[in-house]
Amino acid sequence: MAVLDWLLDSVALVLGLLHLFVARNFLYWKDKGVPHLHPRPLVGNLMSLVTLKDSPAVFLQRIHQAAGAHPYFGFFIFGRPALLVRDPNLLQNILVKDFANFTDRVTSSDRLKDPVGAGNLFCLKGTRWRHIRTNVTPTFSSSRLKVMFWRILDSAQQTRDYILRKDNKTVDVKNFFTKAILDSSCSTMFGIESRTLHNPLSEFRYYEKKIMRWTPYRALEVLAHFFCPALLDVLDARLFHRDSTTFLSRAFSESMSAREESGIFRSDLVDTLVSLKKQEDEVLGQALLFFVAGSETTEDIQMRLRSEIRNVLEHHKGKVTYEAVQDMKYLHMVVSGYVKTITLIFHNRMSLHDYCVPGTNLVIERGTPVYVSLLGLHRDPAYHDNPLKFDPERFSKDKNCVGLRLALLSVKVMLVVLLQIFRVVLDEKTPVPLVLSPYVLFLKNIGQLPLQFVPDVHI
Repeated sequence: MAVLDWLLDSVALVLGLLHLFVARNFLYWKDKGVPHLHPRPLVGNLMSLVTLKDSPAVFLQRIHQAAGAHPYFGFFIFGRPALLVRDPNLLQNILVKDFANFTDRVTSSDRLKDPVGAGNLFCLKGTRWRHIRTNVTPTFSSSRLKVMFWRILDSAQQTRDYILRKDNKTVDVKNFFTKAILDSSCSTMFGIESRTLHNPLSEFRYYEKKIMRWTPYRALEVLAHFFCPALLDVLDARLFHRDSTTFLSRAFSESMSAREESGIFRSDLVDTLVSLKKQEDEVLGQALLFFVAGSETTEDIQMRLRSEIRNVLEHHKGKVTYEAVQDMKYLHMVVSGYVKTITLIFHNRMSLHDYCVPGTNLVIERGTPVYVSLLGLHRDPAYHDNPLKFDPERFSKDKNCVGLRLALLSVKVMLVVLLQIFRVVLDEKTPVPLVLSPYVLFLKNIGQLPLQFVPDVHI
């Protein structure tokens, strides 16, 4: 009986100390005079995330909206204080002027249990991040993109021809273009012919779907990487699906070995990865990151875009070339608008040292997670008139993101080739508005997305 009493007293003491610790942490932003969300016991402000009611993009957008006119706003990741920054001037300081203090991301993975996941740019930190980024960045220079262009164009033309051969021109664009972009990415970046568009049993498509298939448990695994790395051991979490990692690692390794043996170089990502081969986990981490990233309008905009395509191609003798695509300024704005509002959903950073926020008395302490809701910024009426309207002219500047130039070029070429001969219209089964899935890291609708590709060579 005495032992039982001792155990009960011990449990009560531990729970009491835990409560005091969490309660003290929950006063963190109040003590600093920072406006913040009121946390719930244990989960802090993550209830809608851990119950999978909201995707990460929507979760952070809600915090952005709750901040009102405040330049920054506190919230809690379980018991850990975190800060969301919404003021563009402050973001300029953190992401540009004082970036040296915010090079590290919150995102992390265990180097021993998940070496490939830990080796990608999202998870690398400090000198390892700087070394890999410096070596990968030249892959996406203008000279390299010109070399890759013809493989991108070939993939786009194969996609066009595939639609032309179809009797039914209604296409589930979500599934169809995932396959098309996957083929283009494998060919352009890795020198691999995946042929997922023509082969429904393609191993590449199977394992790509497996990587992106989000069960509730898988969703919690990935969320832990971006919000609470302390849970990785508890969940035995991996950033990438184990089977997919094994298959894709083998495929990329075989491609690198073949490149080394042949001595033939294509100025693509494989060439860069070959030069980094001694850091095998980092190499495979970048390959998987670009593989996953590679696979994920109104009538007046479409008419203006098709008109620009026609006019520019007339000046280039009707040929789709790298230079012709670069001359299509409105196309650049349209594609940038899509990429920046749909695929880039949030930033996360971590302060390396105590950081005094310019113009305030707030000090962001070392190790504090800092988040930016890109969805919140793009849809904030304080910064944009008609924020829910898709306005391409809002997006004229590129972001400093590794791989974004290649992603933009791939999408641009696909649009040029298709809009030369097709007019795209809604199908009667197209869901309006789209219902977004809470189970994914990137914004993605639930169900199919059918659109009609109407042959129309007259613009």
